Amino acid sequence: MMNKDKSSTTPVSHTEDLLLQPTLALASSWLHTRMALAGLEMSEARDKLVSSLLGAALGLLFLGLGLLTLSIAVTLLFWDTWRWQALLALSVAYMVLALCAAWWVRHTLRQGDRFLQATLTVLEQDKQAWSQR
Repeated sequence: MMNKDKSSTTPVSHTEDLLLQPTLALASSWLHTRMALAGLEMSEARDKLVSSLLGAALGLLFLGLGLLTLSIAVTLLFWDTWRWQALLALSVAYMVLALCAAWWVRHTLRQGDRFLQATLTVLEQDKQAWSQR
């Protein structure tokens, strides 16, 4: 009797394995593709961030050197007559420029694309495709 039960479950188990294996392979392939897309987007975002930060740092360095030189020149020009007024005017101008730059950075960051936008779009399409089945 045990032999009969064993032989009756073997074909069912084998059939389940035949159905399960392609499904698992498809799911694995699907997951691999989505993870590769997410990794690619993360790599692109990292590269964009690094190049933007390096460019901004270099720009800020040269801007700072230029403003320092300009400040010295203006202070020397007005040294005998309006020295403290010239320094005060330059300080106010630098603060206004700093606030404008901070506003621009905030505005630019808020306008950017969502992180992993393409991956989220593909996953949403997958969700819709699976819900229609």
